[in-house]
Parts: sequence; structure tokens; C-alpha cells
Amino acid sequence: MKATYFLHLTFDISDTSDVVNVVQEFQWSLSELDIETIGMCTNRPLPFHDGLQGLDVAYDLSSTDTTINTTVDALFPNGFPAEFVLFATVKVETDNRADLFTIIDGKQSLSFSLNPVEFEYRRRGRAPVRAGFKERLNDGVWHRVAFAVRERHVTLSLDCAKPKEHVKKPKGFNPSFGQNGIVRLEGDFKV
Repeated sequence: MKATYFLHLTFDISDTSDVVNVVQEFQWSLSELDIETIGMCTNRPLPFHDGLQGLDVAYDLSSTDTTINTTVDALFPNGFPAEFVLFATVKVETDNRADLFTIIDGKQSLSFSLNPVEFEYRRRGRAPVRAGFKERLNDGVWHRVAFAVRERHVTLSLDCAKPKEHVKKPKGFNPSFGQNGIVRLEGDFKV
């Protein structure tokens, strides 16, 4: 399997001021697995430490066979949001589908892929619905991704640029996960 690295992964939830830091939620599991590597910057100024610098820590998801899970309730105590912005800093090697995470609750699943950049939503017994773009990030370079899911549209912004693409949200793309659902890092399991 080719490497998928991530440095930063958060959900900014539109109807509240909540920000869900996925890395922070999984911090204990990630540090126990010894999958840390150098991130996007080799020397980054440390906040609140004048003149001190440190390494970015990234996580190589391809270097472990361990399943890294948490519950929907742990990440989204107020329920999975209807509207959100996913922010991620990622690096994907070539020839990698690069599923960054999957959410599943037995009736439905939602996967976020970086090759191509898209959300794939599945409900049991129905064809998958994709909200995304033809953009591919499997080039071995670090990228900053902002993927907004709104009421009527989805928008992609890459590498801190103005929104690159804006498309109508597909009909039937309405994930609503129960609190007992599972969030799995770099997992691609289907309903």
C-alpha cells in the first residue's frame, strides 16, 4: 500500500461554533502506534514560545494494520452536521486511492477520498452518491484541502487558494448518522 499522511484534520460545523479536531480525538491511538513522521514543515515556529521552533508531526496511516476507530458520539456529540467544512493537510503518494476516513452506522456510510477529492455516500440498497471533484491529490506533495458541504452546494479549495470548484450538491446526499456510528481513519468499508 502506498503512503497516506495527514497532519491536520478538522470539521468546522456551520450551524454552531464547534470545531471537531479529529487528530486530537485520535491522539492517544496515533501516538501509541508509532506512525509519526515529519509533516509539511521541518521547522515551524512554536506558538507562545518566542524564538523556539519544532517539527510538524504527521501520521503515516499506511504504516500500520491497526484499525483506528472512535464513535460518532465522541466526535460529534450534537449529532453529525448537515453542513460543515472539512479542513485537512495531507500528502498522498501516487497510485493510492487515499480514503482518509469512513463513517458507518450499519445503514449508511460516508467516505472521504483524496484521489479523486470526493465524499461518497451510500445507503443500504441504493446506488452510491458522490459529491466531489475530478481533482486528484496523489502526487506525493503536501496539500491543504478545504471541502465545504452546504445546503445546496459543495465547494473545494486547495492549497489556500480561492475556491477552485463549486458544484450543486447531489440529490440524495444527506448523511445523518446515529450516535453509535463508527468513525474509522483510512478505512473503506461499505454498507
